Amino acid sequence: MARRNFSDKHMRITHPFLYFRQPNNIPPTLGIFVYQFSYTFAYIQCVMNFTIALNRSVAVWWPLRYKAIFNKKLCCAVSILICFQALSVVSLYFIFPCQHIGYGPRSYANVFVKCSSGVTRDYSVLAKLLNKICFVLACCGTGMINLTTFCKIVYIRIVAKARYNNKDFKRDVRLFSLAVVQDILMTIIVFSIILFNNEENLDVIGVLLSYDGLIFIYVFNNASMAFCNPECRRYLFRTKAPVVLDNYTTTMGGISTVVLPNSLPTLPTITVVDRYQR
Repeated sequence: MARRNFSDKHMRITHPFLYFRQPNNIPPTLGIFVYQFSYTFAYIQCVMNFTIALNRSVAVWWPLRYKAIFNKKLCCAVSILICFQALSVVSLYFIFPCQHIGYGPRSYANVFVKCSSGVTRDYSVLAKLLNKICFVLACCGTGMINLTTFCKIVYIRIVAKARYNNKDFKRDVRLFSLAVVQDILMTIIVFSIILFNNEENLDVIGVLLSYDGLIFIYVFNNASMAFCNPECRRYLFRTKAPVVLDNYTTTMGGISTVVLPNSLPTLPTITVVDRYQR
């Protein structure tokens, strides 16, 4: 009885706030747009993780060819191509009928939107197929690439210790480790989405791993690149460039020395001074 009275009091107190936070007049088109908007970035992130895995693999296996392969033009072209592919994939929901998925406010997750009352299935065939393709190609493919890169790192650690202790190689290993963590999280979230398959009645774990999991990996990936990557951190939080002094010359006892900024003094040069010069 005491527990029931506590529950009734809790509902009376929190009900106005819940009603204010969750409006009831959300149109279905807005929920569909939210799903398509988030799915576009989810697709970009999956393919980007696959591309980053290739980038780290080339840096470890062929370090001398890395700059020639991953130049600025190629990176820009790949980024534009991935964004175009994401928009093309999302457009498939408008081509095939009755396949839409939208955000359900009552379920706090993405659910299947029935186009008519005669539809018996409670899932989107297109979304189910795309999620499996993304899991096989992006997640499993990224895992295989990371496995080969890890084997190469272990081989270098055992055979070539001088290269392993190199500063650039340690940076590649650090970025590889960060990418592996991101890929593991991506694999867990995509597998959870496939497992729950946009059901309407999800438990707490299903909501956390499917919809909230996407939000978590968005925040984690951006934060990890901003705070755990020194190169990105210096670029994002850079300050004013330090003042560089010009070179100067010191003379002592007829010997002049030229000193350049950020360098060792050059060899002294003998200067003949006229004793009658005033």
